[in-house]
Amino acid sequence: YKEGTSWKRRFWNNLRTNLIIILASSLLLMEGYVCVIMAMPLFILITIVAFISAYIWNTYGKGSPKSYILPAIMILASFEGTTPEFSFNRYNAVTYTQTVNLDAATIKERIQQPIKFKGNRHWLLSVFPMPVHVDTVKLKEGEIRKYDFIYHRWFITNTKVGSVEVKFREIGENRIKTEITDTSYISGYMKLHGTEFNLTPLNEHQTQVSLTVYFDRTLDPIWYYGPLERFAVQKGIKYFINEVLAEKSGENI
Repeated sequence: YKEGTSWKRRFWNNLRTNLIIILASSLLLMEGYVCVIMAMPLFILITIVAFISAYIWNTYGKGSPKSYILPAIMILASFEGTTPEFSFNRYNAVTYTQTVNLDAATIKERIQQPIKFKGNRHWLLSVFPMPVHVDTVKLKEGEIRKYDFIYHRWFITNTKVGSVEVKFREIGENRIKTEITDTSYISGYMKLHGTEFNLTPLNEHQTQVSLTVYFDRTLDPIWYYGPLERFAVQKGIKYFINEVLAEKSGENI
């Protein structure tokens, strides 16, 4: 850039260049819009760090140790997830608890009824495609409920077709455990293991519902994707409870 160009102009020029790079790389790597949206904050952060590093370099000179601190941190951080030695714990268990104005028996009946997701989702969840079909099953051990997904990575093409199969592994009076097999686009972001429902009757007409989702984080770095995935899963649990069990479509945000 020309000498004398304002720092704001240089910053936005660099940011624009990085955005072009991420969009172009998504096409080459056959990635979809969901990946681009999720990775965008990281690219913006890299731009900011690079800009600060250049400022320090120009201010203190290449001989100053300060000029190498941020680049060294970024280089070390880039190794995360490349080998088991450079990976953090990926296992997660996210629980959300809510009081539902139904008895436990009615809640178990609703679990096996046809599922229709009609309410608005949290803005983060709205990025992800919903299932196009959900099987209706009986609530008994060994039964499998299948959620079919169709994800158009480029909105109308580059399609990923898959499903999430939820097997009822254990059914008790007030507890339900499941195992999950996932071949949908979701498997690219996390490995789902299963869920656990715990129903605690409060009185004749109210039950405390606690739903836990067990999964492995498959994306790095942990400081970014860890909290992001846990937040998204928690919002997803709340959405499921409100839509399927409590039928409170207006309380999903």
